[in-house]
Amino acid sequence: MFMMQFLREFGSWHWDGEYDDPEATEAFEATGSAETPEEFRRLHLILLRSTDPAARGTALDFFDRALATGRFGEDNPFEPHLDEVLFNARELLRMPPVAGRRLPNANHASAFSVLRNYAEAGDAPAIADYLERAPLDGNLDEALSAAGRALADADEPDPRLIALVTAVVENPEAGRHDREAAVRALGDVDDPAVTALFVAVATGDGEQRLRQDAAWRLVLEKRFYEHRELLTRLDATWPADERTWAASEIRDALMPGPHSVHWTDPEPVLGAEMAAALTEMRSPTSEAAHLAAFRAMLHSGVPAATGIALDHVHMDDGLDRFGIETADLAEEALAVARESLAVRGEEGLHASALRVVEWLAEPEDAGIVARFLNDRGIGARVRERATRAASDILEENIETAPELVEALDGLIFDKTVDIDARRLAVIALFDVPDPAVTALLERAAAAPEVEIQVEAAIGLSHPHLIERHRDLLEALTASWPKGDDEPDRSWLVRS
Repeated sequence: MFMMQFLREFGSWHWDGEYDDPEATEAFEATGSAETPEEFRRLHLILLRSTDPAARGTALDFFDRALATGRFGEDNPFEPHLDEVLFNARELLRMPPVAGRRLPNANHASAFSVLRNYAEAGDAPAIADYLERAPLDGNLDEALSAAGRALADADEPDPRLIALVTAVVENPEAGRHDREAAVRALGDVDDPAVTALFVAVATGDGEQRLRQDAAWRLVLEKRFYEHRELLTRLDATWPADERTWAASEIRDALMPGPHSVHWTDPEPVLGAEMAAALTEMRSPTSEAAHLAAFRAMLHSGVPAATGIALDHVHMDDGLDRFGIETADLAEEALAVARESLAVRGEEGLHASALRVVEWLAEPEDAGIVARFLNDRGIGARVRERATRAASDILEENIETAPELVEALDGLIFDKTVDIDARRLAVIALFDVPDPAVTALLERAAAAPEVEIQVEAAIGLSHPHLIERHRDLLEALTASWPKGDDEPDRSWLVRS
């Protein structure tokens, strides 16, 4: 276990382990031989609840070390006491400086080791107080990270904190690393003055890396629409050997976005008006033009254009690529999707429409989805989208739609249908607390195909069903091949 090993060897970022509190000193020494998460938690609480700021700072350092180690996939043993950790971090930040092993204000450094990941809007005044005092060397980067968290969390970001972080960006004597950290801290602040700052830095005579980082902030959310021409000019001026990751992201933003989900193989031939609208959607010139192009395609009456517009509602880097809120268009998109499902013989349009229904479905959509599930003449992608839409409808509605359960029943046991489609139909029944659904899972568990048995067993092993079906599950899993022939996904059956 990496976590235990790393914590035993850790010690502290900023403290030497010698405290005025003898119990805390003893607890710190014991961390070098602790073996279990429970033992580390006990020792951590002694440090965290000590009256000695150095011991409390050490506890915060341990929390930060465990959080970093958790990226390897292990639980942070101190997570159950997060509220207490945050309370102490805020207390230490408000205290006068307390010297540690290397820093004259190690208490602040330990506080920021936690707050850089967990700061909230309410922490803005304390962080601003710290920045206003001209922080001592060694803490500015973490203080700016905490500032960024606090600003991003706020509905109305603290203007004093914005001004202090802005001052770091504008300070030519500040190190490049600190100025970059300050730019990052302001990245989520929706304020014209902050946007103007990014423009000034991006077009200024500072270091190329800082300029490109500031320019990248103009890509994010709706800033892109206003600054596309500027970004295009800047992109053309950066030498190939001086392009950073941020420059690559800017170039990607300037390139056309994805075409669609269901209309790429082959791409449909669109008339001039719809082709121009698609070009605008993929490379928008303004927010208004982007929305106008979307609505033109959505309401065009051209199946391919409508389908592409529906795809852009939900796909990655689609309509929301530069900050348009697709939720604001949900009602409009769902109405068109429902109309599209009534059009016969348009498989691509049906696939696009069903994906929107899957995202936004309401109980009233159960009937139309069931119609597609019962239609054995539809293609694989339409059946998949209908099955996934059925899953969402069943999961979101306490009263199960009987027509959907019946349609899935027919699909699961129809041997003329591809086995993967039948498996997905079983999966659509997971986590639906309804007796009819449970009965269907039980019948599926008795199907002759092991693939169907496995999916049914996974469903029956969910927490609300496992106790009633433990004997059945044990018998089923015992009957399946073992070793290299073990059925796919069988390991997901809870014991």
